[in-house]
Amino acid sequence: MARRKTIKIKPFQPKDDRLPTWEQLVKAIKETDLYLGFAKTYIHNGHLQGATQALRSIKRATTTGLKIKE
Repeated sequence: MARRKTIKIKPFQPKDDRLPTWEQLVKAIKETDLYLGFAKTYIHNGHLQGATQALRSIKRATTTGLKIKE
């Protein structure tokens, strides 16, 4: 039996040391909290399609809300 070659995964290194502003963080957290409430309601009511859309909205709100603006 041949031995498998181990793969070394490099840690994530950001391109620069800039961070989002405080206002961007607050806005992203508020939008995420809003969509999370929608997702919980949809799951409670049994509407799984709506829950998946709400979870996608959470991902979109956090990724676009935390982009660094110059």
